[in-house]
Parts: sequence; C-alpha cells; structure tokens
Amino acid sequence: MINTGDAKVINLKSMDNDKTQGQAYLSNTNNKTDRKLIVEAKDIETTKGNQVYQVWVLKDNKTYPAGAFSSENNKGMVVFDLSNIDIDKNDKIALTLEPSPNNTEPKGKMVMASSEI
Repeated sequence: MINTGDAKVINLKSMDNDKTQGQAYLSNTNNKTDRKLIVEAKDIETTKGNQVYQVWVLKDNKTYPAGAFSSENNKGMVVFDLSNIDIDKNDKIALTLEPSPNNTEPKGKMVMASSEI
C-alpha cells in the first residue's frame, strides 16, 4: 500500500465543471518496479450492470489502462501497479465511464482528468 503522506497528490477535475472530483496518489519511489497509483473518485454516478470506471494513463497521445472499479454511494477507488508504465510529469491521468470492463482503449465518456502528473 501507499502511505498517502509520502505520495504525490494529483487532482482530477470533472469534465462537466471545474471542480475537483477525485485524487490520484502516486507513490514517491525511485524504484520503478514498486510504483503504485491509487485513484479515488467522489460524486460520481453509481455504475449499473457491466459498467465500470476505468483509469487511464495518457502518455504521448496513447492510452494505457490502469485499473477499473465499480462505484457505490457515488464513490469508488482502485490501486494499480505502475511497474509496466514509465510515467513522467507530462503524462496525465484520466477516468472514463465504460460500458464494460477490461478495455484496452477508452470507449466510454471521459469523466475526469488531471492536467499533469
């Protein structure tokens, strides 16, 4: 797990308005094989049926899946291992509402995103 006090905090802003709807926490470790990402979202729609919220790392105009979750009570959370994704400060984190899980590229509506990592 990540000690959020020792992690970089990334605000995720809603696409519908400019308020912060979520936080991402990136572990502050120099060891890339140990890097973790936690994404926590609030004030989001409860998922229905096969719907999931999917987290993406946006890097060099490409999308990399970084976990998915269903939501209850208008909130949700996911922890993802970033050891296979080399991220830097120019990359972004995004969250989409997908019609089904395990997508390799976004198909649903973007709900929130960061301006950078």
